[in-house]
Amino acid sequence: MLIVFICIFALGLISLGLFGILIWSKSWPAVKGNLIQAERDLVSVNGREYYQINANYSFEVDGKIYSSKTIMFLGGGLHKNKTAAFKLLDSINTKELKVHYCSLYPIWSYLLPNKVATIMMAVFALIAFCSVFVFCILPASNL
Repeated sequence: MLIVFICIFALGLISLGLFGILIWSKSWPAVKGNLIQAERDLVSVNGREYYQINANYSFEVDGKIYSSKTIMFLGGGLHKNKTAAFKLLDSINTKELKVHYCSLYPIWSYLLPNKVATIMMAVFALIAFCSVFVFCILPASNL
C-alpha cells in the first residue's frame, strides 16, 4: 500500500509542477518573430496516421537572435484531425508571428498556448491527490 501511495503522490507532484510551468509560461513576454518554415507532415505511429505541424522561426531578445521549433509549450505535436492540423498551420502562417519567450532563458519559447496540456495536468494532479486521500488517508483515519 505504501508503494501505491508513493507512486500516486509522485504523479500528483509531477502533474502539479507541469501545471505550474504551463501557467507560468502564459505570463512570458512576447516579441515579433520571423517564420522561416512551416509545414504539415503525415506521420505513422503504431499503424495510425497523424498530422504533424513543424515550424521553424527566429526572434530577437535584447539584441540576440534565437531560433526555435516549439509551437506549443510542452506538447501539441500530433493531430488526428486534418482540419485541426490545417487550422494550426494557418494560425502560424501569419505576417505577425507572436513569439512568447522565457525572460530567464529566452531559448524556451512557444507560439501558441497549450490549453489542452494545462487542463490535463490540472486534472491529473487533482485525480492523484484525491486518490491518495481516498485510498490512503481515509482508511488510516478509521483505525
